[in-house]
Amino acid sequence: MRLREVFQDYEHDKLSRDEAVRNIHNDVLEKIRLGMEAPPDQETLSRIFGNNARETFRDLIFENNKRCDGRRPRPTEGDQLLRWIYTNLSMAQHCSSEARHKCCAP
Repeated sequence: MRLREVFQDYEHDKLSRDEAVRNIHNDVLEKIRLGMEAPPDQETLSRIFGNNARETFRDLIFENNKRCDGRRPRPTEGDQLLRWIYTNLSMAQHCSSEARHKCCAP
């Protein structure tokens, strides 16, 4: 929950966001160490936290179609291919009508 809030706060720059995530990381690890009789080693806890942070980060991009800095994600090659196919199919359907248009006249 706290990670989602940090990743959705577009006021953060990269350094302040990294610091906020690091503070959450340290807080979570401390609470686990205090709350468990035999907590896992720090490396394991850090790896689990990092995986959770990456998954949360990725999920938010898909949910909001925005990166954590407020920008839209860059289109992938697949997105560009789909856009090209859609544009060309739309043009082909448009030009297949009996009426010839200026855009598709031979």
